[in-house]
This record gives sequence, structure tokens and C-alpha cells, in this order.
Amino acid sequence: MLTIRGTIMYKKFLSIIAIFILSILLILPNQIVNAASFNQRLAGQTRYETATKIAQEGWTSSNYAVVASGEGFADALSAAPLAKKYNAPILLTNSKKLDPKANAELDRLNVKNIILVGGTNAISNNIESYLENKGLNCTRISGNDRYETSIAIAEEIGSADKIVVATGENFPDALSIASYAAKSQIPIILTQNNNIPKSVEHYLANKK
Repeated sequence: MLTIRGTIMYKKFLSIIAIFILSILLILPNQIVNAASFNQRLAGQTRYETATKIAQEGWTSSNYAVVASGEGFADALSAAPLAKKYNAPILLTNSKKLDPKANAELDRLNVKNIILVGGTNAISNNIESYLENKGLNCTRISGNDRYETSIAIAEEIGSADKIVVATGENFPDALSIASYAAKSQIPIILTQNNNIPKSVEHYLANKK
């Protein structure tokens, strides 16, 4: 039979156990969620393979795919809101020949429509012809430079009451805003650091 002192000690022990169990229940879910949410890497041996890994994570099939140069940053970043508009992955390629990983991903996704972003220096006519010979419908969106290409992409996105303006001379700022711009369907317009290109001036002058 427990004494009064023993009863107090026993209740204190049960309280400690209860607090311990409650602490575990409060802490463990957070640890599980954090592990599930953040302990994942989407990566390949090259930037081209990494792009396909991202596509594989996000899409089981897609009518559209955006294909952009992996040799420069500007076109792919400007294309983020466009890809969102068509619910399309962005696949990267080198300029002369379609990257094999990107090609395989187009087949896996059963893509019907290709949006090529950039001029023939960024994505060659040979790549466009190859895709058309596969029976794919190709549309090229481009300008004479990255600034004009960003304007052409903006026109394809359609009317917007906001725009993002970022330097086209380096990638961090445009990269940081790309996901927000895509989600909100806001065109990303590229400009020079110390000068507004004529194409950008003309675009702004004709928009509200």
C-alpha cells in the first residue's frame, strides 16, 4: 500500500511521463514534415538532365513544353510565366542539337506542342526541323536579343496590369522573382543596367 509520500512521488512520476509523451507528440510531427518537405533533391549530371528531373517530378503528361537554351539564362527565366500559362515544363537544350534527355522527356510526356524560346543562335533551325519531323507543332518566340525576346514572351502571355523589370545582364534578380511572376502571370521584362532598350521603351509606351 502506497504511503502519502509514495503517492505524491508516483503522481509526480506520471506527470513527468505525460509531459515527456506530449513533448514527443508535439515534436515528432514537425520533424516528419520537415524531413518529407525539404529533404529532397532534384538533380542530374548536367543542367539538361536536372531540367528533365524537374519535369518528371511535376508532370506525368503535358500537351505543351517550353524548350529554351541551357547555354544562357535569359530566355528560360523570361519564359517562366509563359510556361505557367500553358502548364508546361521548361526543358533545356544546347543550341545545335536537341539534348537527348530533353528529347526523351518530350516522348515520355507525349508532348504535342513545342514553344521554342529564343532565336536560331539560341536554338538552331536544325532542332526546330527535327521536332517538326517528329510530328510536333513548333512555335518560336524570339527577338533580335534577350530584351526583344522578353517582350515577345510578354506579348504571348497577354494583357497584364503589372510587369516585372529586371536586369538582363545577370541572372539572380530575374531568377528570384521568376516563381512569383509565373504564379501571378506577370511578364518579366529584361533591361540593361543603365539603359532602357528601345524595344522595352516601345512596349511600355503602348501598355497601360
